Amino acid sequence: MRITELETIVVQQPGPLRVIEDSIHRIASGRDLIVRLHTEGGIYGTYTLSIAGYGGELTRQLFEVEMRKLVVGQDASMPRRLRRRLFDQTEYYGVSGLGVFGISVIDYCVWDILGKARNASVAHLLGQYRTEIPAYGMVGWLNFPVDELVARCQRAIDAGYGAVKIKVGAPDPADDLRRLEAVRNALGPDIHIMVDANQIHPVDEAIRRGNAYEPYDIYWYEEPLRPWMNTEYGELRAAVSVPIATGENIYGKHAVLDLLEKRGVDILQPDARRAGGVMEIMEMAALADAYNVRIATHGGWEHNAQLLAAMTNSIYLEAKGTTHDDCWVEPIRIVDGMVQIPDRPGFGLEYRDEWLAERRVDGSRT
Repeated sequence: MRITELETIVVQQPGPLRVIEDSIHRIASGRDLIVRLHTEGGIYGTYTLSIAGYGGELTRQLFEVEMRKLVVGQDASMPRRLRRRLFDQTEYYGVSGLGVFGISVIDYCVWDILGKARNASVAHLLGQYRTEIPAYGMVGWLNFPVDELVARCQRAIDAGYGAVKIKVGAPDPADDLRRLEAVRNALGPDIHIMVDANQIHPVDEAIRRGNAYEPYDIYWYEEPLRPWMNTEYGELRAAVSVPIATGENIYGKHAVLDLLEKRGVDILQPDARRAGGVMEIMEMAALADAYNVRIATHGGWEHNAQLLAAMTNSIYLEAKGTTHDDCWVEPIRIVDGMVQIPDRPGFGLEYRDEWLAERRVDGSRT
């Protein structure tokens, strides 16, 4: 199955521009980049990533200028070979950063192609273990006032989720505690609450805040340190009782192995863009399993449902807090907080033609 073309489509999400903030980022969301790989047999694979916050135009150029020339003519039926070729050919500028974004997206597209060619879901091709996975709603951004934060968390629970994640890492730790207390009081004791600090703290402050969060029964404490601080993550994990989650900013399985060896993580969070692709995430999960570490992927939730379904140590899928998205021909269903894994070819996700026609903007290329 030779790859014949790489297509990029820029789409504008509906509604007014929404600004969201965490402890270190201010993001104006709104645009996504759809990448499609076409093959000589007429089968294509698709993956989508947000380009609104940072590096949007640069990301599109990565695919049109660099990735296109590396993948056209290659055999999509040999994903490991193609992945190795991309790592080798982008190594000079891409052992981390946007080069790996490109490799990851191409690999997701290839696995979509493989599933469609074999009339099987990606989960089935990877050795499916489960048919549903719990989902949490990432709804609690740091710039939301407390009343809006509580309302958004409550809407996610009312929509069927059993867990929510909120941002922490405010300059004043008392603000974090006020927000946590309000959400816990509103949702009650049975709802899982995760908190995400987005790399803002030195290790001593991360320990202090982790212990302060404990009375609110936090399900996990996410990424309080920079991603290269593996030794410090080991210190943090030893000093707090709240489970430590990290991994979204780690590139490749070798860096994951170092984190695991330093006993710095309870819940590993491979990112759909930064990890290096489908198989790299599956290899990370296997390494984590050997260390009794659980998996909850970050980003790319509709696609990563298929990967989590093929892992024995997966526990949660990050989603956006809603249960319906009208961009898909057949949306993923979330029932009683559980994502139902599509049993359709590939990732089981096809954009509606009408939606694409309405949302497509200048900047798309074929």
